[in-house]
Amino acid sequence: MASTPPRRNSGALSPRVSSFNINADSKQKDLSSSVNRDDDIVELRKNAGANNDNSAWAAALPVVSYCGASIMMTVVNKFVVSGAHFSMNFLLLAMQSIVCILCVVVSKRFGLISFRDFDVEDAKRWFPISFLLVCVIYTGSKSLQFLSIPVYTIFKNLTIILIAYGEVLWFGGAVTNLTLCSFVLM
Repeated sequence: MASTPPRRNSGALSPRVSSFNINADSKQKDLSSSVNRDDDIVELRKNAGANNDNSAWAAALPVVSYCGASIMMTVVNKFVVSGAHFSMNFLLLAMQSIVCILCVVVSKRFGLISFRDFDVEDAKRWFPISFLLVCVIYTGSKSLQFLSIPVYTIFKNLTIILIAYGEVLWFGGAVTNLTLCSFVLM
């Protein structure tokens, strides 16, 4: 009986792989970062278990904050981009990005959040996805310029649903009951 040669990772994306591992060093780095993530999750569960009486309010606060910020940004962006002969979408997006980056960096300095330091190799690997995200944000601002807010919101929410089912089709993901419930609420 002929033995099959061992499979080599050709660098192709796998739906079960959580990062792009190129060599043994990055595998070790990914392993240590996943351990740190596991520690963070355990710590969050400990904190959530210690505060059961306020856990409903603690869980609702980020959701309400996100909804409020999303609505406010959509209305403000609609007001700004609907001006007479407005053509500075990139300037608007650059200013918003700079403000967001400054808020994240200041939050890290005050110890409110934590994230890895900038790595050139990670930036090279993530550049195509980041570029596509910039394109999505730009086309979203252009569509907001010419569509009403309700129509824009419908398209935005349909895009989220299409992405979720695209993940199911192409990457073997799953849409859970909770995800379906959130789609209905959208």
